[in-house]
Amino acid sequence: MRQTIFKQTILVAALLTGITMSFTSCSDQGDNPVINEPTQPESYESVLSFFKEINAVPRPSRYEDQMREYLRDFAQQRGLVVVENTGNIIIYKNATAGMEQAPMVCLQTHMDMVCVAADGYQIDFLTQGIEQYDDGQYIWSKDHLTSLGADDGIGMAIVLALLDSRNVAHGPLECVFTWNEEDGLDGSAVLEPGVLKSSYMINIDWEDEGQTCLGTAGGIMMDILMSYQKEMAGEGTVALTLRVNGLTGGHSGMNIVNGGANAIKLMGDFLYTQSGDIRIAHFCGGSASNAIAASAEATVVVPESLKDAFILQFDTFMGAARQQYAATDPALTWDVAATETETCLTAAATAILLEGLATAPQGVMEWSTQVENMFETSNNVGLIDMNDHECAISYYVRGFQNEKMNAIADGIEAAYGVGTSGTESDRYSSYSAWTQDINSPLLSYSQNIWRSLFGTEMQLVRIGAGMEPSNFSVTYPDMQIFCYGPNVFDAHTVNEHVEISSIARTWQFTLELLKSISTL
Repeated sequence: MRQTIFKQTILVAALLTGITMSFTSCSDQGDNPVINEPTQPESYESVLSFFKEINAVPRPSRYEDQMREYLRDFAQQRGLVVVENTGNIIIYKNATAGMEQAPMVCLQTHMDMVCVAADGYQIDFLTQGIEQYDDGQYIWSKDHLTSLGADDGIGMAIVLALLDSRNVAHGPLECVFTWNEEDGLDGSAVLEPGVLKSSYMINIDWEDEGQTCLGTAGGIMMDILMSYQKEMAGEGTVALTLRVNGLTGGHSGMNIVNGGANAIKLMGDFLYTQSGDIRIAHFCGGSASNAIAASAEATVVVPESLKDAFILQFDTFMGAARQQYAATDPALTWDVAATETETCLTAAATAILLEGLATAPQGVMEWSTQVENMFETSNNVGLIDMNDHECAISYYVRGFQNEKMNAIADGIEAAYGVGTSGTESDRYSSYSAWTQDINSPLLSYSQNIWRSLFGTEMQLVRIGAGMEPSNFSVTYPDMQIFCYGPNVFDAHTVNEHVEISSIARTWQFTLELLKSISTL
């Protein structure tokens, strides 16, 4: 779903008493409330076991078929009813003895994960699962070579452990596993009205323990598509491959406020300064449309007489970038290597591409005037790739007002001259901002359970990332929704890890929520 670091805490007391809301900014782990260690009535070890099983199943966004098969097999082996609706898997479990009159609860997670690999590490995410290890405190990917998939594999594991257990007390369960949450919230968007029967939805796709979500930003996902015919590289030219690596990256909705560098944008900005003398032969970068690009590579054709000056200017530009982003991207590196290429873009196509990359907005466009350290609008270029005939550049616009998001998307199209010179735009996914009902009985009930278990107040926050409740609240406007989860750090990066003790506490919290739900 989303990452830590970027969050705004709404003072609980103010919300509960109706006093004017005030906002504070939380840092990463340090501002999480201190949680008392629970005594587990039902072991959470099965959650860890199912998480490992889930990670063995390849599940990149938009390629969840193997996970669907795993879930169908899981349900059938246990005699549970399983149905599929518009690509989403729903598993039903009857109430345990004595809980038959409890209201049906929908437990909701998503099947897909953001697949990121370390620079130089070769893995086929379509056929290979995630190797993991734990150090006693956290679970990581093996050798930090890939993202971990705790977002939202750990939520799935909690739900599967509940479905598998014979000892947990609960009413009727309706467990929804959606597809392509990470790259467009598509599964939740297309789930048909009337399919879900629950009045209450528990979304286990949150990454800061002791918090729940009061609101999320909306988003527009779009691709710029350039068509062209390449030409032969001219006489007296040389080809060079430029690389930018080692940036911190992260979630484009959460980490965008940190002000870090984007490798695609850095490369594009430099090449734009040279656009009169170079031709682009190839340009690729980024790992996911919703991730800040941590690396990029471009092959360019330059006049041989300008080769040395060009390399010097690249080194100078990147040296300045290293100083500018020393705090956010301390591992930034770059290099230049001679290569060979027979063809390249024309001067006109090169100019369109580089002007678009340089002038399309990147980062926070407007800061919120109501919430500290929260954007009002932002944009991120997440992916670029090209072949002999077409280049595709993916952008992710986010904001809390639809009109402002659309204006930014219009500006991106204008930067590339969409509608001219064979350049087109595809806005393939969009969703509105979501605001939680502060008077929701489910919210109050869940806060009370948390307080009784751990002796602390559950923090209420707004986030800059999109979440599936924004879609469910449209399709099921009367459904009450509550979000929570264990501590997941550095999601969507090779440093992603999940805290084991917080999994245990999240498990206990879930059990208590379900056991007492009939009191709602």
